[in-house]
Amino acid sequence: YIYSSAGAIAWAFKDARSVLAAAWLTHYVYRSFIYPVRAYGWPWERKGKTMPLLVAVLAFCFNLLNAFINAAWLGHHAKFSLQHAASLDFVVGLLLWALGLAANVMCDEMMLAQRRASKRRGEGAKERAEP
Repeated sequence: YIYSSAGAIAWAFKDARSVLAAAWLTHYVYRSFIYPVRAYGWPWERKGKTMPLLVAVLAFCFNLLNAFINAAWLGHHAKFSLQHAASLDFVVGLLLWALGLAANVMCDEMMLAQRRASKRRGEGAKERAEP
């Protein structure tokens, strides 16, 4: 366990790289799976909604490259000790990341609420909020 000097944060990770990997995976699970289901419903419920194949291919290629770079850096090049995860800069950075994720989720919810409200009012697509 890592215990910060302020006594506020305890983790059960192997080292600081595991914390960074967990943060990265949390972001991508939300962005790739949770948000699309919240915004558009389950894939089998999306009648009439399509996406160009090129967009999907380019997104896949970008994410493949991004995952490779992050995994190579965290798995091979990054050298963090267990004590580094309790350092002030790491804790502050992790708190900023958590605040950013929370803000992202809250803004997504505000946009989705706008979309639901405009659909209830029967407004057209040009007047509706689209993320």
